[in-house]
Amino acid sequence: MERSYRITRLEDGLRIATTNMPHMESISLGAWFGCGSRYENKRINGISHFIEHLVFKGTKRRSGDEISEAVEGVGGELNASTSEESTFYYIRIVRDHLPLAAEILLDMVINPVFRREFLEKQRDIVFEEIHMYEDAPPNHVEDLFNGLVWKAQPLGYNILGTIKSMTGLSRGDIVKYKRKMYCSNNCVVAAAGNIDHDDFVKLVKKHTRGLRPGRRTPFRAIRTRQTKPGLLVERKQTEQAHIFLGVPALPWSHPGRYALKIISTILGENMSSRLFKSVREERGYAYSINTGIDRFLDAGSFYVAAGVETEKLIPALRLVLRELARLQRTKVPKKELDRAKEFVRGSIIMSSERTMSRMYWLGESLRMADRIDEINDTIAAVMSVSQDKIMALANSLFKNNRLNLAVIGDFDDSGRIEKTLRFP
Repeated sequence: MERSYRITRLEDGLRIATTNMPHMESISLGAWFGCGSRYENKRINGISHFIEHLVFKGTKRRSGDEISEAVEGVGGELNASTSEESTFYYIRIVRDHLPLAAEILLDMVINPVFRREFLEKQRDIVFEEIHMYEDAPPNHVEDLFNGLVWKAQPLGYNILGTIKSMTGLSRGDIVKYKRKMYCSNNCVVAAAGNIDHDDFVKLVKKHTRGLRPGRRTPFRAIRTRQTKPGLLVERKQTEQAHIFLGVPALPWSHPGRYALKIISTILGENMSSRLFKSVREERGYAYSINTGIDRFLDAGSFYVAAGVETEKLIPALRLVLRELARLQRTKVPKKELDRAKEFVRGSIIMSSERTMSRMYWLGESLRMADRIDEINDTIAAVMSVSQDKIMALANSLFKNNRLNLAVIGDFDDSGRIEKTLRFP
């Protein structure tokens, strides 16, 4: 069967992937580097994200203003993001401006000029970003949860860094780290849209001549030695109590990832989910409640996030734990399972019709697993998830000694929470 994508691996280790969507008039292209907060130490925590900011401030060829004006002046958009394991830059543009987009994107990430005046301005901006997240409990509680689950390991570091670490970063630190991490062996370039693969490879080769060879930097493997539930309560005057409850789960390529996605869908990914119905609709404990999955190269987590009335925190927590435990003891009814599968299938298909989503699928898969799964194969794996697989995975993951809960709110009785943090 003909593949829906093509991959070229250059001699210097750079990987290039495309998928042709001939009916589209736009193209999305992105560049990934395998560097993020888990590749840092405490002293330089936040450096990956800081470099993401600085890359947009200019190269030897263009100033920061000229970069944005060149892309936006032809109707395009450009942006970037940093996660625990990667930094990702992208441009979405009308297809006849692809040569311009490729030149700008690759010049940005390969040839940034780290002028000292830019460093100080962007450092102040990152300080404000850190304060903004700390002042937003729904976001900050997730950081607390990650720190609780991964316990002083780099995977639990704040992606933005801390005020202390960001203050201490020098230009020398930035140049050294960028040179080490931004190398051809640690890079993936991907594009989706009305595009010819061979032409795109030539374009990428032309503009990556300055990308030096190197090797992928190893990270510290995760070690989980949790023997009892973990709890972190940060008291703060808020209108709601914000909770993040979860367990360590599955890494990126684990075969159980499809069953975990179905579990997440059944529990909290839409308005038909169990937690939305029971916690919000039936009892009115929360306005927002949802589930999610984080997957990394060697680890992962499953979580429930919610904003609940402070006085209803304990009953809401009990109800969430009861719903998780129900998956361990009772098979999901076939009708409910089929509905969850169709929801995931539909989400994959609709997402695959967007150039941004297809481009991200290519690049992230190739970076994480060094392979790309066909969308149809992924759908088939989702549709093959059985009631028994769900029950087995729930029993494997949902154990008392794996539970972790972070709470932000005006709640001073952490002892009551600690007693409640058990599966019924």
